[in-house]
Amino acid sequence: MTTATASGAYPFVAEGGLGAEGVFIGRDVHAEAAFCFDPFSLYNSGRVEGFTNPNAVLAGIIGMGKSALAKSIATRSIAHGYRIYIPCDPKGEWTAVSQALGGYSIALGPGLPGRLNPLDAPARPASVSEEDWFTEVRKRRLLLLASLARTVLKRDLLPMEHTALDLALDLVVADAAARGTVPLLGEIAHAELSLPSHVNPSHVDQVLAVANALSGMDNKLGGGGVVRDVAARAMQWSAGLLQAQFPEHLRTDLFAAVSRLGIVVGASAFDAYHHDEATKTFRFAADCAEEAGDWHLRAKTYSFLARQAVWIGAPDDGLTYAEKGLVRSDRLTATEQAMLHTARARAFGKMGNVRDTMAAVGAADEAFTRARPAEDPSWMAYYDEAQHNGDTAHALFDLAILAGQDPGRAARRFDTAVKGHTDAYKRSRAISRTKLASLLMAKGDPRKAAALGHDALNEVGRLTSRRAADDLRQLGRFASKHRTVQEVSALRDRIAATVSA
Repeated sequence: MTTATASGAYPFVAEGGLGAEGVFIGRDVHAEAAFCFDPFSLYNSGRVEGFTNPNAVLAGIIGMGKSALAKSIATRSIAHGYRIYIPCDPKGEWTAVSQALGGYSIALGPGLPGRLNPLDAPARPASVSEEDWFTEVRKRRLLLLASLARTVLKRDLLPMEHTALDLALDLVVADAAARGTVPLLGEIAHAELSLPSHVNPSHVDQVLAVANALSGMDNKLGGGGVVRDVAARAMQWSAGLLQAQFPEHLRTDLFAAVSRLGIVVGASAFDAYHHDEATKTFRFAADCAEEAGDWHLRAKTYSFLARQAVWIGAPDDGLTYAEKGLVRSDRLTATEQAMLHTARARAFGKMGNVRDTMAAVGAADEAFTRARPAEDPSWMAYYDEAQHNGDTAHALFDLAILAGQDPGRAARRFDTAVKGHTDAYKRSRAISRTKLASLLMAKGDPRKAAALGHDALNEVGRLTSRRAADDLRQLGRFASKHRTVQEVSALRDRIAATVSA
């Protein structure tokens, strides 16, 4: 540049900088204007091209003021509503700053009194329900405990060790809640169940008796409320028996009994929409069934895993579980084969696959014609004609809704299920009746559907089943297409009041 050119550019122009938004840092050396900097404001505004995140690095030689700049940014940001957290202070220079601003420092290290409790939970966000927050905190604590255990042991945990951590955590959390304190990591290692030192046949009988009682409560009342609480404690105690001493001749019966209880507890968690817990419990039950060499319990476990996967929108996983359950089907009873083919049909139905759904329903029907109740385990007694028709009707329901197939096939089976279920299976009866009402509401007579819907509400209103409640919501969505029908409007109002209660 020549002096002639330079004289035309005088006085020299400097850019205006980043603007005045954000924390005041100092003066721009070129523009002599105030220099303000807030990485979060810049990131949110999108004014700086290529600014992909609000992270920052301070770099420079010793004595250039990096620490002073960091303290300036931190202290002045407080006035803008930011909360400052310093994860490490090796030189001890931030403690005085923190104390001057009314904050505090936590000293952690060997021989120091400070402790970090990884099990301490943050405050619940206002947008999250207490039940969902409890489930989320429990899941995070279990992941943390498992990670710590793997790090110390330098290997993956065995299924039984995962169960031991589950039991210990639940006991410690319950005790802490009773004391009004928070659970501590050290308490996990010393958690103890009131378990016998030696397992005998009466303990196995107790596990089976509890499983049968819980199964009956779950079918009548649903998986929530008191059923869930009782089921969780029973599972803790029963799984703890596997850590006690027991004679070798009891091994098969003990693992089979715990597997049976695990299936019932997993089913109640599934019905209450605690899906992570349900999946984990079902898999634990499958491991116990394998340990016991019990193919019948194994099949039942995979049947439930398949049904749960289909319910939560993963029909491909559901199909995989059902197929795993059918491995060595020659060792299963005809009723159990029908149960697993029905699970396959429900997975195909949810995919809208007409051909494979009909083939699976046919296989289930054929197997059920060969059923001999005397050959089935006692806990398979629930799978009677009503249950078979209700389960296969679910698959045909999806074909009618998703693929435009004949709704009459599903309707006839739901009707058989509703008429066949006794009071011992109120939830199954209520769900089948609700599904039949939804089918009629979507494809048939809305007034008849409304009458059925009211009957279903009479039962669902006394259940704690979230599955049954969700089916009611689906019925309400179908009913919204008939707003001008008075009977349907009354049903919609009642559904809204029931599912929001």
